[in-house]
Amino acid sequence: MKESQIKDAILKYCLKERADDNFTIATEVIKDVFPEMTNQEILYYISEIGKHPDIIIDYFDHNETYLIQVDITTKKFIEKGGFSKIEEKKIKKEKFEIKLAESNLAANKLNKKIAKQNLKNEKNNKITTWINILIGIINIGLLIWQVLKA
Repeated sequence: MKESQIKDAILKYCLKERADDNFTIATEVIKDVFPEMTNQEILYYISEIGKHPDIIIDYFDHNETYLIQVDITTKKFIEKGGFSKIEEKKIKKEKFEIKLAESNLAANKLNKKIAKQNLKNEKNNKITTWINILIGIINIGLLIWQVLKA
């Protein structure tokens, strides 16, 4: 299970199981949802959940029993897709950035090719210009010769 799915499962459980005081005991989450998890693992996920700015989750250390408190903000966060939605958007963004980077690389290759062709054209234009100047000088010379001959 992905980390985002674990976090969402914890929040959903807390929202579903909360008592009148809106508290859920961390050991209940372990027992009911993640029996293979240790206290330290569940506390890691709870602390990670608590770092997110859009939700409010308070956890209290009371006689070595951790209590998780959720509220309406948590409910709205889960209704909007929770951490899974955030991860999905992050993955889409990363894929887009990869495509953009690939596109930039292709554009850079094309720009190099065009720059190389422009350099080649510039050399050809210089040669053509000197040939035209030389032909113009020959034509002027021939014109002067015909005027003098006549």
